[in-house]
Amino acid sequence: ASTPDVGRSLPRWGGTPTPTPRGHTVKKNLLLGALPIIAHALGRQRGIQVRIGGSRAFTDFQTITIPALPPDDQQAAILANGYIDHESGHIRHTDPACLKPPGWVGVLLNLFEDIRVEQALSRAYPGSRHNLAALVAALEADSPSLPAPEAPLPEQLMVGLWALLRTRVLGQTALAATAAVMEARLASRLSDAV
Repeated sequence: ASTPDVGRSLPRWGGTPTPTPRGHTVKKNLLLGALPIIAHALGRQRGIQVRIGGSRAFTDFQTITIPALPPDDQQAAILANGYIDHESGHIRHTDPACLKPPGWVGVLLNLFEDIRVEQALSRAYPGSRHNLAALVAALEADSPSLPAPEAPLPEQLMVGLWALLRTRVLGQTALAATAAVMEARLASRLSDAV
């Protein structure tokens, strides 16, 4: 990501990267070094630490943790920019005093909060909309979210709501097919249950 005040977009990643002794590329090292600066700018909070490792992205409002990044510079940039934008959105727009309840209620509230913070961050920084959509597209390409037709109804409801909100509210078109399938599937399943 580049300067947030003028709208952000993914950097150009053309050419042949120069390898470093650790097997990373100069471009990837520059990206990793910039992540705390980006998080500070988007989250409007000084001293945000960025950690890389594990399998999921989250924040405790002092540190943003993002999953391990692939060795490919372009894919790493898409994932890092999207994760940092999303978690910085929580730092900027989520009240850390509001605890998420356990169970399905907490999952549902987190889903709505994710949509709300991404929408708010995209209003303040229009380039974030692109970064977040690219993240969702990359994750969907890597691991499609469409559950099997025989998956439990609560799982289907959550995926359906997630895909529909991301497609219709945030304009994340990578989930349009999943949203359409889930809308039709849930309309059929719910009409049978009522």
